[in-house]
Formats: sequence, C-alpha cells, structure tokens
Amino acid sequence: MKAKDFRTSFSMPIAGCEVYPRPPHHYRGVEDLVIYYSTDAEAVLPMLPPGVEPAEDPVPCQVKARWAPFSFHGPYHEAYIAVTVCFQGKRYRFIPLIVTDSDAPLIAGREIWGYPKKLASIWHSWSGPEMSSGEQFAATVERPRCMPLMRCSMTCDRPAEKGETESLPALSLRLFPDPEGGERPSVAELIRLDGAGQVHQTTDGSPFHFAGRGALEMGAASAADPWHRFAPKEIHGATFSHADIRHDPGTIIHNYLTDSDIW
Repeated sequence: MKAKDFRTSFSMPIAGCEVYPRPPHHYRGVEDLVIYYSTDAEAVLPMLPPGVEPAEDPVPCQVKARWAPFSFHGPYHEAYIAVTVCFQGKRYRFIPLIVTDSDAPLIAGREIWGYPKKLASIWHSWSGPEMSSGEQFAATVERPRCMPLMRCSMTCDRPAEKGETESLPALSLRLFPDPEGGERPSVAELIRLDGAGQVHQTTDGSPFHFAGRGALEMGAASAADPWHRFAPKEIHGATFSHADIRHDPGTIIHNYLTDSDIW
C-alpha cells in the first residue's frame, strides 16, 4: 500500500475493508426506552475511573434500552447504564456498562469512543414473551443467553414535558492495553461525546417523546457483568422516544498517562 493510501485509512481492516467509516455516524428511527432511577453512590464507586465521582448520593442513574432499525452499523439492539457524575467540576453521564447484539457497533464504540461494549442477547417488545399484546414496552438483557442481567418496562401515560429530564454529555474511558506487556496502558483517556439528534414528530406535530411509570430489575449477581451493582434504590420515571441521531467525533478531556497522581 502506498503511503498516501495508508494516510486515508481510518480503521481496520485497511484497504477499504473497514468495519465502520469516519464519524459522523447516522442513525434513523431510533427507539429509546429510558428508566430514570437512583442508587447508592458507594455501590458504583468501583466502576468509576480516578477523578470521576458520583454527582450526589443517592446518585441519579439511567438504564437505556435502544432499538436502531437503521444505522451506519446496520440494525441492532443496545442497552447501557449511565451514572450522573462530576469530573473537574462538570456534570456528565458516565457509561460503565454497555452491551449490543451486533459486532459493528461494538467495534466502533470501543475503538473510537472507548465505550466498554460486550455482545449480549437483547430482547424488546410491546408485549411479554407469553403475551399477544400489552400496554407496556419491555426490554431484557441476557449474557449469556438465559442469564438475565437486566429487565425493564414502562407505560406511556402522557407526553413528556420539555426539560423534564436533564441533558448531559456522555463520558467514557478509552483504555487500550500495552501490546508489549507493560504495566501502563498504551491509551488511557476520558472521552466526552456530545450527541446530536432530532426527536420525531407525531401526527399532531408534538414530539414523539412520552413519559410514564417505569419498572427496573437487575438480575444475576455476575462478577463478569456486574449490572447488579447498579440496582435501583428508587425509580423516578421513564420515557420512550423515536428520534434520528448523529454521533460526531468525541473530545479527549483527560489523559491519564500524564496524570502524576497515578503514574
């Protein structure tokens, strides 16, 4: 490969075989079920990198179950936990645990933005597995299959009010080990991602964004996938929306390899 061609390579495999293109990445018709709740700050501390602290105690959290019928990665499910944190005096939503059911969004999320994605079995429906129909939207995460890590559901009771939920940038830890076996990683960065999106409109012109009553259960006490650490202490509500989303390049806000308090 010529040098000029290598310079245009963004991800692997090279020579036009990449799994994902350069951002921005586009998503259309995304369905998001979000449960808003709080849990004990002490329980989540082991999952937060240095300098990232729970914003308060109990700490506000979210569980999001997503269905993306169209994206640059193909159609896929995703689910994650987001913890409201503070870093250097600013509030973020740190994502300590996230799963998907497709390899392309897993690879892109880990390599570009540092999201700690794993493959999982994710199910979603407006009805239960033994119901023909139902008034609740539900989602389940299993890893491995038949080992439930999370179950959630909600009713859509009313249109969500503007500003009802706090909008914050996402924060993730991008951590790559040293291929030569050194104790220090090759990359250790905090990445900020400011999402951009447009909520769909309903037939009357109002946003396709609804609020209601939520239910959330964390399942197996798994050392490999510790979703149980984030079990709800109190549930504050839920929302469901349809939107188009764009993921732009992130921003490196901290490099741990230059942090004298650690190294």
